Amino acid sequence: MKNKFFLIILLITIISCKTIEKSETNTISEKFYWTNDTINGKYIEKTAMFVPFNINGLKKGLFAQFDLGSNVTIIYQNNIKKIPELNNIKLDSLNYKNDRGQELFKVKKAKINIGKIHFDTLDIYGIYDYGKEFLPDKNNVPEINSIGTVGSD
Repeated sequence: MKNKFFLIILLITIISCKTIEKSETNTISEKFYWTNDTINGKYIEKTAMFVPFNINGLKKGLFAQFDLGSNVTIIYQNNIKKIPELNNIKLDSLNYKNDRGQELFKVKKAKINIGKIHFDTLDIYGIYDYGKEFLPDKNNVPEINSIGTVGSD
């Protein structure tokens, strides 16, 4: 009797279990770059992560710091001044200053690529007269070719 009960339970278990099939997922992975820095006299590895960043189809080896502490993507006006292809971007003033007294702007419906990941119409923000002017060079390290930060937006 115990054997029959055990056999029935085993049979019910086998019948009621569903076969789980592996599903194929489409994942996109993107290369990123760590930078190191000295903070308060102490050398620290992996202080910032940079990702390939292109705006409006421009492919000049630009990067942005990946910052999960920021809720918006921000570009720095001075960092894009010497890039002729970005001189036609309309910077709409927000008539607002951040807590450091810096004026902010918005670029409406920008076409952004973070590596292979495409965002068709993303509003990004910026800081007037902030950052360092540079000429993009594909041989530069990512932090030199950085035009801002990528936030969680």
